[in-house]
Amino acid sequence: MSHATRGTRTLSTVAIGAVATLGMAACSTGNNAAGGTGNNATSNQSPERAVETAISKVGSQSSIELSLSLPITAAQAEQLEGSSGSGPTPAEAKALTTGRIFFTFATGGGEAIDSKQARTDHKNAFDIGLSFGNDTPLELRYVDQNLYLHAEVQKLLSDVGRPVSDAAKFDTTLQQLNSYVPGVGDLAQGKWVELSHSSLQPLAAQLGQAESSVPGGGIKSAQFQTRILELRTQLLAAAQANSTVASLGTQNGRHEYAVTVDVSSMLNTVLPEIDSTLSSIPGFSSQASSAFAKARSAIPATKAAVIDLYVAHNQLSQADLDLNQFAKQKESFAVPLQLAISSPGAPPAPSGATNLDLSKLPSLLGGLIGSLGHSSTPAHTTPALGGSSA
Repeated sequence: MSHATRGTRTLSTVAIGAVATLGMAACSTGNNAAGGTGNNATSNQSPERAVETAISKVGSQSSIELSLSLPITAAQAEQLEGSSGSGPTPAEAKALTTGRIFFTFATGGGEAIDSKQARTDHKNAFDIGLSFGNDTPLELRYVDQNLYLHAEVQKLLSDVGRPVSDAAKFDTTLQQLNSYVPGVGDLAQGKWVELSHSSLQPLAAQLGQAESSVPGGGIKSAQFQTRILELRTQLLAAAQANSTVASLGTQNGRHEYAVTVDVSSMLNTVLPEIDSTLSSIPGFSSQASSAFAKARSAIPATKAAVIDLYVAHNQLSQADLDLNQFAKQKESFAVPLQLAISSPGAPPAPSGATNLDLSKLPSLLGGLIGSLGHSSTPAHTTPALGGSSA
């Protein structure tokens, strides 16, 4: 494996985090952008103010799609691994360069994403998935308070260059689960399955009981959501305080800006806040603290990262982070981790989805809760699934 690849992989998490921060910024509060075509509002502003305006205009939309990809050729992807012989196969390189992770969010009543109404709108919808070209083998949607899942494991394995026979174990597991959750076996046939809002309601009280049965009290949902909102604000403030913006001119109707981020200073600011937020997850705190400490120590004190932002119609439309800038030995081409931003509208409910039968789960969950309760008290026997002990 080449030094370039090791350098790229060492800071890939930081790279994704930096671009993800831009994604969260796209949903930040406030909108001071003017309308109209072209960049008539941002063109007359300072680079810092223009970027702020472009980001806030995204938040004024009723829907947003964030699409993360690596737009290089398969041949370039194979070069990243050097001559060690451990590089990706042609199929894997194709998957890496044609794949994308996407996330779509839309408000239920057409209100702005950054509005107070959107935070409590029960009709909000989202769609998250993984695609390779025209294939979308993995996708999760939430529409009208119903959850939909689609997983074509054989196609996913084929897309990433793995033997499709590896899907057999997954299919067998689904068929076994089908006796507990009738309908879930349809996932193995590539069909959409649905968890309806009405079918989930009987489980709500038991899930709350299970949460309280976890040592330490479990995760308090309302408090956790509040901390996430606070964390977003802190991340945005840290990004602004540790970055500078320069204008790079206009091409093809889009204005380009270079945002230079002081990575070390930003991490020193945000990692304790992230650690504090995620520590509310039982058993996660020590692992998170260790991982964050390792990430912080891997970043040189003077390390800076440059992110290229593109503004069209006064709105942020794309963010590129060249991973090549982190490599000790540079490649002859850019390796951009690209975040594309658009407003496609609300995701629809998939037609023909199999409605999963969850009627057996309350009794099974009740037995699990009973087991959790017994496990917290001294005992010499293992409680049965039904909650009784010998």
